[in-house]
Amino acid sequence: MAERPSQAIKLTNKLQDSDNVAVLSIAAHHHHAPPASHTQGDPSVSVIEILDDDNMINSATSRDAEVAREVGSNKRRRTASPIREAATDTKTKEDVKPREDKTKDVNFFFLDSKQIGDTRRRQCLSCQKNGIEKWLVAEATTLRRHMESMHKGKYLAWATKNNFISMLPSNRKAQKQAVVKSKLSQKTLDGHLCKIPSKQVVRYSHAAFKAATIEWMTMTNQPLNVLNHPKFKKMIDIASRAEGGVVIPANKEVRLAILDLFKKNILNLRENLNRDTVGQISMTCDAWQASNTDAYFAVMGHWIEDSTAGVWKQHSALFGFVLMNTSHNGVCLGQALFQVVDRLRVTTK
Repeated sequence: MAERPSQAIKLTNKLQDSDNVAVLSIAAHHHHAPPASHTQGDPSVSVIEILDDDNMINSATSRDAEVAREVGSNKRRRTASPIREAATDTKTKEDVKPREDKTKDVNFFFLDSKQIGDTRRRQCLSCQKNGIEKWLVAEATTLRRHMESMHKGKYLAWATKNNFISMLPSNRKAQKQAVVKSKLSQKTLDGHLCKIPSKQVVRYSHAAFKAATIEWMTMTNQPLNVLNHPKFKKMIDIASRAEGGVVIPANKEVRLAILDLFKKNILNLRENLNRDTVGQISMTCDAWQASNTDAYFAVMGHWIEDSTAGVWKQHSALFGFVLMNTSHNGVCLGQALFQVVDRLRVTTK
């Protein structure tokens, strides 16, 4: 059997602008030349029949309507481009603003850079006019610092005359601060805010106060005699004089206040114990473990103060209340006791 001939079919779509006709050109390379009836005819009809040695391949046809739609869409795409180009061409040179040269001031007051040694430097023209040859590193910031320190008046006069924003370091800093200030002022909402009306205050009555007291005692597990404590009565007395309701302090605020009060009391106690009128100090200690397995160590101090001749006054105070995180042997308790007395500076008494 003879070798099967190779065939290559090349398909090219080409749009002719003269008559808007889509031509489908088909070139078939075959062992036998294709009949002339398949290479000539109406270009709008693309009926192709290619015969090989064994089979006949029928190619689908494209309708005239599809060709017309394709031609129309290509025509619209071609005509849209010149319109956009014409629209962009309508801009005049006056509409396009030239980009401002940010180093215009440096180029005016200094010569072009010149390689001197390992660095490039520029000569100051103002100093040259004064008979001074001044070469500076060719950095815009360095050159402007020189102008600010030596020729600030001449620089500002030139900037005003040429409508140029001053680029001196001090002026640039003031400009940035002004921008930040303007941004901050724009973010304020004072003009859109209104005062929140105060909450309605419940009128006092003995029955309402009694009910609130009982509820507080039961919810916080307070003893019955807490109402007779002078500090509790003082707190209620202060709250009764408040106008517009009582402001309850936050937990964090109370915690910081307690720590601050503790430090003040420790300092006052240390000062009193180290007076010459105070002699020897006796201490009592106790350690125990709570129901939650936390261990505590408390130290009480007792002393007599001879403030005036022949008058002795006995004092007692809590020196320390320590949470024990270690075992309760003699070494650990002794270390805790030493830390308490050392904080008060009474180790020698």
